[in-house]
Amino acid sequence: MNNTLSESDIRDITAALQTPQGRSTIAQTMLEPFKKGRDYVGIGRQCFAVDHLPAGAPMWYDLDPQFVAATVSAKGAVNYTEIATTRVTLDPLILAVYPKIHVLDVATRRFNILDREQERAQHELAKIEDDKVFLAFQNSTISADPNLTNLVNAGQLNAIVTGTTGFSPTVAAQSFAAVEQYDIPVANIIINANQQQDLRLWVNRNYDPVTQRELIKTGYLGDLWGAQVRQSRRQTAGTINFLGDPQYLGVISVRIDLSHMDAPDPQQLYYGFVFFEALGIAQLISVASSQANVTGNYYPTYPTS
Repeated sequence: MNNTLSESDIRDITAALQTPQGRSTIAQTMLEPFKKGRDYVGIGRQCFAVDHLPAGAPMWYDLDPQFVAATVSAKGAVNYTEIATTRVTLDPLILAVYPKIHVLDVATRRFNILDREQERAQHELAKIEDDKVFLAFQNSTISADPNLTNLVNAGQLNAIVTGTTGFSPTVAAQSFAAVEQYDIPVANIIINANQQQDLRLWVNRNYDPVTQRELIKTGYLGDLWGAQVRQSRRQTAGTINFLGDPQYLGVISVRIDLSHMDAPDPQQLYYGFVFFEALGIAQLISVASSQANVTGNYYPTYPTS
């Protein structure tokens, strides 16, 4: 996306700034549309390890060897231990969005709709990417790739924690314990806005909310027992995911990072752009995450301050 102004553009802007009418025209083009909400900010890459692959590099990952059987040999022979190793190979997922804008929309809008549509396309692609990432740690096959059928880490999954009184400290403690029993610290918690209203009723010694507005805009809401709480509208209401450190959890393998190309439709008089990326997404260690499904709302029985 080339945002460099040509010399003629600079001359036109300089001339327009010399008159009240010209300054008014420039101000009109700087107006932004009213938005239904803040632009989506992807959080998946905050939770998984991100591996940018060089050209031609294979998209496979080896798991740490596990000692699975100790054998006592007969007649004084050396005892030995069998080691199980696992290699996970990913197939890249191609994610793409294709925004098109009619030439009349460009001429009649009071803001730069071409730039705005390109920004929105990138946010939409972030939503799609997060959907795939969330699928990885909510899917019994551990991977967002439906063709990857081999379960990693023996397919062992932590039992889902349930609660009928909202997102309570008891539900959180059980979910933390499910991950921490494997000596994996919980680093991120993914919630929906419905569960954020429960967190606002927690005592401050448990939940430490963020107050800096710029941080809140990124989806980072605060800290709970050392883990960062992140809110996403792509998360299912009533579902809470507790994720271990990225190095123990999984990987986003980037074959092609966010790229774009012009794709106009001249016959129908449309401007067009294609934004795309190619990723492999997998949770490699299944016990490094736990999930809680809650209903109802949390009402504390003690003061919240």
